[in-house]
This record gives sequence, C-alpha cells and structure tokens, in this order.
Amino acid sequence: MDRLEIQTTQNVAIRNNIASIGDRIGSQIIDAIIQFIYLMLVISLSSFIGYASNGEFIYVGLIIMLLPIFFYHLLCEWFLNGQSLGKKALKIKVVKLDGSVPTIGSYLLRWLFRFIDVSLFNGIVAIVTIAINGKGQRLGDIVAGTTVVKLQNNVNLRNTVFMQIPDDYQATFQEVRFLEDEDIETIKEVLRALKRNPDTKTFLHAENAKKAIEAKMGVDSDLNAREFLITVIKDYNFIHREVAENL
Repeated sequence: MDRLEIQTTQNVAIRNNIASIGDRIGSQIIDAIIQFIYLMLVISLSSFIGYASNGEFIYVGLIIMLLPIFFYHLLCEWFLNGQSLGKKALKIKVVKLDGSVPTIGSYLLRWLFRFIDVSLFNGIVAIVTIAINGKGQRLGDIVAGTTVVKLQNNVNLRNTVFMQIPDDYQATFQEVRFLEDEDIETIKEVLRALKRNPDTKTFLHAENAKKAIEAKMGVDSDLNAREFLITVIKDYNFIHREVAENL
C-alpha cells in the first residue's frame, strides 16, 4: 500500500496510507446502493402521494426529494468530515495535501469534477488518474488539493499508551477532552520520530507540535515538548478509559 507524507502547518510530518483503488471503488458501490435504495423509496412515496392527491404537485415534490441524490457526495463529505457513507464503511477519508482541513470549496471542486472523473466515463478517468498520479488523486483531487487516505484504527487504550498508567493515575490536563484521535496520531508520529532520530529538526517538530496542542487545549505548560506530549497521551488514555469504564 502506498504511503503519503503530509507536512502540516505546524511543520509536523504525518504519514498516511493512500486509499487503494479497490477501497475507493468499494466505497462507490456502497454509496450507489444507498442512493438506489433512497431512489426506490422516493419513487414509492411519490407514487403513493400522487395517487392520494390525484397527481397535484407530484413533479415538484419528486424533484425536491431527488436533490439529496444529486448532491449526495458533496453533502456527505461536507457534513461527515470528508466521508460519504461508503467511505465511512471502508474507513477512508478525504484530506488536504497540506494537512489542513478541507473546506467546502475543496469538497465542491471534487464534486464538480466527479461528473468527468466518475459519471461521464464510468470511473475510467478516475481510475487511470489515481493509478498514475502517485498520490491517490483523481482529477477532482488534483484541482482541490486533496487525496483520499486509509484511516488508522481508532485510537484506544491499547495502541496509544507508551507506558503503563497506574491504577491511581490522575490526569494532569483535563483539557485533553478537546483533542481528537487525529491529534493523538500526530503526537505519536512526533514521538516516534524523536525516538528514531533525536536531532535538532525533530526537536523543533516536537516544539511545534507542543504549541499546536497547547493552543487547541487552551493550556500553557512548563513541561518540555517530549514530557508534555507523553503526558497528553497518558491523560488522553486515562480520560477515555474512564469513559469506557462508565459505559
């Protein structure tokens, strides 16, 4: 599986697996099935309404009810943070190549070029472009500056703990509740880089990561970058362990 290195605005390199063509085709099939089921429901409902109302306003209502199918991918990616229902099922996601969060403009460009990439030529243009591009991009992705990556397994206690947390452990930063799994993955990458190659460059990346995490949490810590990032991971695991135990 090809890997893509994304350089974030905090100058932190995040490595992601590029979603395979098979994953993307699979997500398209799932999305098509969902759209087809919705279409059948709309047709059935329209027939019933048309029969009950002697056909009055049925065409206007039908057009309105079909709009979600037309805008399906745009709406899903906008409201579901870069994922359609098919992408969610296969754990793939639209991301920006510069590490920033895709904007509605990015999703709109991808959606507009979908008619060339996917609809007009039955996906052939998309498949060929993705295969030769090297970054998992179809034409819409190239224009929008995005790609589609395979998500890591959800962060949980087992795969985020770098050291054992004692039973009587108390969190230092309750503000870790403001963090997301992607933030923890970024921290893990920074700490791995520090362990592999503790030079000036990686220490600078760690300092930048610390500043970014402090800003998101709304804290100002006197701990050095490495100690702060490790503490954040331990606190994150502790907080989520508490939540899991209370479910």
